[in-house]
Amino acid sequence: MIQQNYTSEELQALVTEASFQLGKVLYEEGRDYARAVSLLADIVEQEPENVAAHYYLGQAIRGQIEQDMYRRAEQTLRTYLERGAPIGHEEEIREFLRIRGRSHG
Repeated sequence: MIQQNYTSEELQALVTEASFQLGKVLYEEGRDYARAVSLLADIVEQEPENVAAHYYLGQAIRGQIEQDMYRRAEQTLRTYLERGAPIGHEEEIREFLRIRGRSHG
């Protein structure tokens, strides 16, 4: 087995790159936007010139906001349906919930 001796700067660069790749994958797969935001925000703070980290951080934040807003809409519309959909649009809402269930279920 070959032993590699890294300087602390080299180790930090490896950790930063691994964090960047993990944040990028979490964003791209839509698996854990909050974790992606956390990882990428740390990189942007450490390396403000890292434009790729800025891009993926912005996209992960956007994904997190959209996910949170859709979740809120789903909860609100389910409550509306549970209360008998008194002003109509029941089928439209059920279709929205079906589509959301398929794409995030």
